[in-house]
Amino acid sequence: LTNLTDTNAKYVGSTKVKVNGVECTCEEYKADDGSVMKYYFSSKKEWKRMEFINGDKVSIYDIESLSGKVDESVFSLKGYTDITDVIMAQV
Repeated sequence: LTNLTDTNAKYVGSTKVKVNGVECTCEEYKADDGSVMKYYFSSKKEWKRMEFINGDKVSIYDIESLSGKVDESVFSLKGYTDITDVIMAQV
């Protein structure tokens, strides 16, 4: 997978495209290794998709929603016991 945070990636440009029927702005960046990163934003500035192209390998991630709120139940593991306090007491 291409480095998502390549600070050396160069901005290539922006284009208007349709993604799943939604008009988006596609911002394209190219890394020193030749890989390409594309980020798609709706007209409401919502992040909709990421594409990473490295040679013949293409990874596409559609973003259904992005929020600062976290549903804690998503991270709940049935039968999990937090043993941090037990371990820390032994140190």
